[in-house]
Amino acid sequence: MPLALTLELDQTDLLVQQDTPARLTILNNGPNAAVFPDPQLAPEIPSLRIVEVRSGVEIVRQRRPYPQGSKLRTLPVGESLEHEFTLMDVAHIHTPGEYLVSAIVRSNGGKDVAESAPIKITITPVTPKTLDSVYVQGGHAFIKYTVSLNLNFDPPRVTRHSMLLRKGGGITDAQTVAPATMISRPTLSAPRNQQVSHDHWIAWLDGLKLSAVHTSLFEGPAKPSSFSDFPKDEAVAPLLISPLSIDANSEAEGRMPGTAFLWVPSKDTGSITAFHLVPDQPPAPSGNAPVPGPRPSWAMLVDPFETPRGIYFTQERGEPAAPQSQLRLLPWPRQANPGEIKTLHTLTGSVIGGDVLLDNTDTANGALLVLSDLRNRALSLQSFTYSQQAGFKAGAVHEIPWPFSTEIAASIVRIGPGGAPAALLKNPDNEWSIYTPTRGLQRVPADLSPSIAALDLAFFGNDPVFVVGRPMNGLEILQLDGKPIPHQCH
Repeated sequence: MPLALTLELDQTDLLVQQDTPARLTILNNGPNAAVFPDPQLAPEIPSLRIVEVRSGVEIVRQRRPYPQGSKLRTLPVGESLEHEFTLMDVAHIHTPGEYLVSAIVRSNGGKDVAESAPIKITITPVTPKTLDSVYVQGGHAFIKYTVSLNLNFDPPRVTRHSMLLRKGGGITDAQTVAPATMISRPTLSAPRNQQVSHDHWIAWLDGLKLSAVHTSLFEGPAKPSSFSDFPKDEAVAPLLISPLSIDANSEAEGRMPGTAFLWVPSKDTGSITAFHLVPDQPPAPSGNAPVPGPRPSWAMLVDPFETPRGIYFTQERGEPAAPQSQLRLLPWPRQANPGEIKTLHTLTGSVIGGDVLLDNTDTANGALLVLSDLRNRALSLQSFTYSQQAGFKAGAVHEIPWPFSTEIAASIVRIGPGGAPAALLKNPDNEWSIYTPTRGLQRVPADLSPSIAALDLAFFGNDPVFVVGRPMNGLEILQLDGKPIPHQCH
């Protein structure tokens, strides 16, 4: 047999949907030259034989060759070549278990077949809980990252996924980041608008303990650190504001610094405190802005490209039976003290969710989910825009025909690339519905609801899609009718 193959994997213990770099060494031991498709130009090289250890089921997979055929390469006797690829780009293993994987190369018109020694890999289940998501840049993009808790570990592990939101996309990778607890709700960092970062800070609160960790696309996660010097006699808990900030264009070598913003209670009022995030050091308070009034009912960091970043938040005032909510903005430039709080808008009702997305002009397109009649559950999605040049402008008010006798157990609001909002609503029976201005209120497909471990919204172009956490099997992107978007291996 003229060819000898050696397959190497960077990792053999993987999560469901996690990928890993692979290297194939092809050595020609002779006695004759070997001719085969050039691995650098031919997607069908190599094939992979995959054997599921428990059942013995075997399959051979390869990428589709080009219709016009592939350029051939001649490997002389005694010479070798290396080819690098990512394992799941060929293998597409989507189920937990143990597998044997070997590489196959056919040469000399298919007359000779060489196969590497098998490598055993273990794929661990992922059951996501408490999804949070950001785009790869400050505004909308095709690439999005999510963070969740993986309940298949004890204690649960903070887990990051990446996804590609376009034709041929899907979930592209998964990464275990750090241990957490069942009450953790991890949140991701996002870079300034129109800047890109595949690295993230991730932070979460466990009671009065703030934990933070940096994870890199190439270096993996750093060691988590924590801060717990919060007031211990306050009845109201701190609020971690999503997303975190990351200095994507920092001149610092290695891992990039970041900032976490928290509302912290103090003596019947509170303040928003910035915590500087640096690897291998605990989060350090680095600035403070007094925020009179109650704990924000909703808050979000927004980071324009040309104007100072700011924190949008809402506070509820008035009688519980007839509350008034104020939408406010706290400017907080980088390397500067926070500015004065601006009250942008006053509305009737309680804010139970919201989202803001920047467009390429740094205009903030936002929407608030407002419960304006607590007794009859009059629900609406109220749009707005804000920019430093044009100021605040109230937009359309979308009335949502939510059943007045049904409580809202959970809600999620997301803004699409065109500025249109969408909302997910869950009732006490764990049944989800989705509202969009064009489609109205629709129940999530009945065959989908029982198997949802976690749920979020993303956008496939301008169309909202579900990001579904599946027990044991990680994440899946589904259209509103419950059908999957075309998977990347199709």
